[in-house]
Amino acid sequence: MTEVGSEDIALAKSKQTALTKAVKRVKKAKGTADDDQAPKGQRGIIMLQHIPHGFYEKEIKSYFTQFGKVLRVRVGRSQKTGKSRGYAFVEFEFEEVAKIAAEAMNNYLMFERLIKCEVLSSDVNAKKLFRLKYIREDNYPKLLARKKEKAKRDLELTEEEGQDVLQQRLQKVEEQNKRAKLGIPYEFKVGKTVVGEKAAAKAERKTKKVEEKVERRG
Repeated sequence: MTEVGSEDIALAKSKQTALTKAVKRVKKAKGTADDDQAPKGQRGIIMLQHIPHGFYEKEIKSYFTQFGKVLRVRVGRSQKTGKSRGYAFVEFEFEEVAKIAAEAMNNYLMFERLIKCEVLSSDVNAKKLFRLKYIREDNYPKLLARKKEKAKRDLELTEEEGQDVLQQRLQKVEEQNKRAKLGIPYEFKVGKTVVGEKAAAKAERKTKKVEEKVERRG
């Protein structure tokens, strides 16, 4: 399946001409309007449907920048796989630009896919709409949950291995205690690199108890 690259996408000449004229009209209106008549910065959001394979966040932002400043892009993706569901949302700095983009892109044929595009109502909850824009094929809820579970299992496994190391070190303490009874001085330190912080702390507590017993017997 052919993926879409930003270098492969270009607006048809007929629509490019209309776009250029429309953008000039918007810029001219903003430049000549009085302060009371100037736009108040109402943002505009468009919804794209039937987007082709490979036309994702990076490509969409790059492509739609020709219309005006793009603030946010969200591709609808599965929370289980992170794969595209074939639709996307694009937020522009100004609603007028969004309307121009929607008019130019509606029913636009791109890589054998007929793009459908419309401007969303101004009362749409943009914060909620773009809440899941972080989802990617390498970063989606189910994958994050699996990584978290794996990290938890690895931590538990490390603790189990730490218990084995702990037992070995306690046996070493007992042997050194025998040496202490013979008047041979010794020094015992518990490292944290092998058994982990929790296991090391536990070993250190047990070691102190053993040393206290040795002192009392002495």
